[in-house]
Formats: sequence, structure tokens, C-alpha cells
Amino acid sequence: SSSSSSSSSPSPSHQVGVGHQVGVGSSHGACCSCSGAVPAPGSFLRTSAASVWSRNASSYDSKIAMDEIIMGVPILRWYMLWRYIPQGHNEVLEVCAGTNRNVAYYPSKRVKQLVVSDRSDAMIDVAKRKTEESRASFDVEYAVAQADDASALRRTGGPFDVLVDTFGLCSVPDPQVALRVWSQSVKQDTGLILLLEHGRSSWASWLNNQLDRDMDKHLRNWGCVWNRDIAEIVHASEDVEVVSVQTFHFGTTYLVVARPKAKAKGVAINV
Repeated sequence: SSSSSSSSSPSPSHQVGVGHQVGVGSSHGACCSCSGAVPAPGSFLRTSAASVWSRNASSYDSKIAMDEIIMGVPILRWYMLWRYIPQGHNEVLEVCAGTNRNVAYYPSKRVKQLVVSDRSDAMIDVAKRKTEESRASFDVEYAVAQADDASALRRTGGPFDVLVDTFGLCSVPDPQVALRVWSQSVKQDTGLILLLEHGRSSWASWLNNQLDRDMDKHLRNWGCVWNRDIAEIVHASEDVEVVSVQTFHFGTTYLVVARPKAKAKGVAINV
């Protein structure tokens, strides 16, 4: 179940990294392979995160698969894509796609083309193999592109009918810049932006204290700022209009439906 503010979950776990999930206190986020202070999150994500993602790419799926199953993340991926991708033959851009963990959950009859983009070459290589194994019935293309780089995303095509991001706002240096670029990447009159994100709990302060305490170690190991205030970020955006927000997992997982601000006309969205 979900609500506009919070919902319960069997375990206080959180999505971490570009589309992956690890429980609080999990060994994936608790150990640290290097020493010294971590730079400011934005600086680290600009300069060092790509090497972290490349290092994790080959073992990424095996490390997080059980965590995602326990937390019901495949159901959330499926729910977002099937519930909100509209009828028709849509061209979809997925940013911060990582190893393409969403590919099996797209409604194939409603997707004409999927462009899978990620900043990490190594992640894209894994994504290509996974797409071949999934035997997707729609056209899938790939792009190594930084999610907040407008010119790089323009080269992927578009404007798109739908932009999808799952657990990627944690890995961009400046979320507001990313939202601006994403709003420009979809059709201004009918385009949709679908976000499945993780961050600060909307209500559990004890959980936020733990996220804050372990943030540096988690950032270094996964290239992920897992304590960002997602609700504040999306509502403060000057570029996207928030249509709906649902929360899960003690208020730490957010499903956001949005569109370009003040430009969408006559877009029917069931929320």
C-alpha cells in the first residue's frame, strides 16, 4: 500500500545507487574500502562516482537482487511503468539506467522505442547483455550520456513521450539541473516524467539520522547520496510540475509523476 505521505514496510530498507537497493546496515553500504574524508557530494559525483559505478557494474545485479525482492522493488518498477506509461506507441528515454533493471517491466505494446542511457560505459555494457536476454519486443538503443547534460541527452533523440528515472536523483551532482534537463527532453505539451527515487524519510526521523550518519561511507561505496529530500527537490523545481507523489518503505521510497511545468495541456493522467 502507499499514500501521499507514508506507508509501512516489513523492513526499514532503502533504495541505494543507480537503481539498486540495500537494507539499512547492510554490508553493501556499511563497509568502506578507502580512507579519508569524502568530498562534498556534488563534487564527488562529478569527479569520482563514474569509477565507483564501473567497479561495481559486473557484480551489481547479483549484489542487490535479493534485497530488491525482499523489498518488493520489482513490483514498484512494474507498477510505475504499467500504471503511468500511456496508451499508444511511446518513445521512452530512461536516464541513470544502470544495468537496465527495468527492461523486463515495460508494457511492450505501449513502447515503440526505448533509449537506455547512463554515464557509465561499464553499466551500459551490462545493460546491453541483459536486453538481449530479455528478448524485448520493442526497439532498444543505448547511449553513454550524463543525465544532467542537455546536449548529450539531445543526441539520444527526442523529444520523448516519457522519461523514466529509477533511483537516479541520488547520483546526479545537482538534482535541480537534472530536472531541468529532463523536462526539456520530453514533449512539452504531453510529455511525462516518471521517477522512482529513494531519499530521506518523509516522517521517520530516526531513520534519517541513520542515513545521515552513514552517508559518506555509502557515497564512497556506491556513488549515491541516499539522504536527499526528494519531496523538497521535486516540489522546488522551476521546471517540472508534480502531478502526484506516493511513498513506500517508511517514507524513503518515492514514486513521482511529473511533467514540464506550465506547458502540459490536456494531459489526462490517472492518479
